[in-house]
This record gives sequence, C-alpha cells and structure tokens, in this order.
Amino acid sequence: MTSINTNVAALQSLRTLEHTNSRLQESQERIASGLRIRSSRDDAIDFATAQRLRGQARTLGNVSESLSGAQGVFSTTASALSFLQELANSIRSDIIQAQDVNFNSADLQASITELVDQVGNRVRGAIFNGTNLLDGRTEPFRTLTGVENSGGGNALTFSSFNALDLRTTGVSPNGLRASTFDGSTDAKLILDQGYAPGDADSLTVTLQDTSVTPAVAFSQKIVINPLDDLAAIASSIESAITGIGTGDLANVRVSAVGGPPEDELSFLQTGGSTIEFISGTLAFTGGGLNALNNIDVTTPAGATKALVTIDAVLAQISDATFQVGVQQKNFDFQSDFTNRLIDSLDAGVSALVDANLAEESVLLNQLQTRQELGIEALGIANEGARLALRLFQN
Repeated sequence: MTSINTNVAALQSLRTLEHTNSRLQESQERIASGLRIRSSRDDAIDFATAQRLRGQARTLGNVSESLSGAQGVFSTTASALSFLQELANSIRSDIIQAQDVNFNSADLQASITELVDQVGNRVRGAIFNGTNLLDGRTEPFRTLTGVENSGGGNALTFSSFNALDLRTTGVSPNGLRASTFDGSTDAKLILDQGYAPGDADSLTVTLQDTSVTPAVAFSQKIVINPLDDLAAIASSIESAITGIGTGDLANVRVSAVGGPPEDELSFLQTGGSTIEFISGTLAFTGGGLNALNNIDVTTPAGATKALVTIDAVLAQISDATFQVGVQQKNFDFQSDFTNRLIDSLDAGVSALVDANLAEESVLLNQLQTRQELGIEALGIANEGARLALRLFQN
C-alpha cells in the first residue's frame, strides 16, 4: 500500500541506520580504548571476573614491592659482609706478620686497631631504608612475601629473619662529669659510646642526699629492657630514685642527652639542696665481634692467641654470609614467582576484556559500508512518498 501519512520503508531504513550507527559507535569506542568490555553493561560476568583478577594483581603488586625492598636490605647486608670479610682477612694478615720478629709489633697493633674501627663503622653503616641487619636489633626483620588461600579467602604470608649482631662493642666503663648536682648544676654520666636499644643490660647508680640527718643513700641496679632507648632508661632510673620518697631525692630529674661522640644521662635536683653523685655504670652488652677488641699482638703470646680469635671471627662472618645469602636467594625466587603470577593475571584480564583490534578493523569497515548503504536506503524511501504524486498527474 502506498501512503503519504506513514512511510513504512523510511521508518524501517531509519531504524536500521540507527542500529548501524550505534554498533559503529561501540566499535569506535572499543578501538579507542582497546577494551572489549568497559563496564558491567557490556558483559556482567566477564567484567566481575576481570575486576577480581585486577584486585589480585594489585595485591601481588604490593607483595612485589615489599620483596623489592627486602632484596635491597639483603643486598646491602651482603655487600657489607663482603667488606667485613676483607677487613677481617687484612687483620689476619697483620696478625700473621706479627709472628715474625722482623716486623714492628706496635705498628701492626695500630693497623689492627684501625681495621677494627673500620669493621665497627661498616656494621653501623649497613643500612637500607632505615634497616640494619648487622647491628644487633632485637626484633626480627619481617617481610610480606605472598598471598595464599585460607578458609575460602585470601591470607597474606610473611617471612621473618632474625637479625645478626656483628657489632664490635663491648662492656665499657663510663665517665662522670661533676660529683654533685643541685638546682642549677647537673651531673652527667657520660657513655663511652653511642647508645642504641639493646646495647646495655643494666644501669647501676649510687647517690646520696646529705641534706638530711642521717644522710639518705640510693644505690640500685636497674635492669634495662632490650627495646628501651636512652630516654626510657632515664625515665626508669628517675622513677627508681624518686620512689625513695625521702629527703630531696624525690626532686631528682634524669634526662637523656644525645650527641656524638657519646651519649649522656643528665642528673638534676630541682629542690634547694645538693645531691652527691657517688658512682654510675651502664653495663654495655658485647657485640658478636667484640673479641676483635681483645686482639693484642705486641707480645708473642698475644699474637698467637690473636690468630685463634681472628679465625673465629672469620668463621662467624662466613656463617652470617651464608645465612644472608640463603635468605637473599629465597627472596629472589619469591620475587620472580610473584612477577610471573602478576603477568599471568594480566594476561587473563586481557583475554577477558581486551578488544581484538584485527576483528574490530574488519567490523568497522563493514559497519561504515552498512552506514553508507543505510543512508542511501533512507534517501530512496523518502523519495517514495514524492513519487506517489505522479499518480495524480494528467
């Protein structure tokens, strides 16, 4: 039927053209973004799966970053141990030369002392991102290493490494500046070395308040927690002194004063009288390489004993090198495995949501051709109504 009110052919051509334009727009968006599935509207199941895989890949990315940090820590530690091995071998060489009377033992002792100082410096300097595995830290080094299924969900896995103590520090005396202290003048217990948590076992202080009769004495050994810094030690000894509650000992204040080349504990009395500081000793713990400080090659007997000492030190460094190397290798394997998992997840996401550009290129050409034909068909359908006028011409 021919009608000028409803052009069925034009309507059908228009719908076909709109459908072609819609598909053409979708194809262009897939080509522009490189994605076949951009939202749940495109494919709810595949989109949800892809999002879950992306989440797993991001978690593994965090694991990979953690492992990279751990690799940096252990690489730094391994380099420091290699240098310690060289220094220890140099010390051994000097000790062997000391067995020969043709060498000046005093000069060799000076060389050994310098090398021991270098060992201590290298141990303190083996730091990566604030972490030192050779300075006797008390807490284990903990690293995120992976993700595993647990009870239907995911659980993070960690690796711990007990830090090594290769310090050359040992039990050493402390100096004392000023034998009395009051409200304006303090007394300082001067440490012979810089302090770090875990460096000391105890602090023993003896004080006397002569402002009362009879004089009040305080003498106590304070056990130090391995995690306590110098400020915590100062707080502990102050609490113990003021806890006496007699005389002006209750007004004693103790504070930590840090700074090279040594740290200090400062004692001050905020009342009006003077406190007598009789003695104070901070007992430092010995580091793993503390025996290096006992080497003395100025005598034949000392040189013979020193050879046994340095061989024990070399064995300790070798054992530490082995432990660090094993852990370093484990992190290398875990890092490689994690990166392969990330690549697999990325490939899986790609297979689900990425567009096949070769197919899209073919489809784009088809749709562009259909669009041109649709426009032609719509034009022909629109001409049909005007052709109906010819039926009424004479």
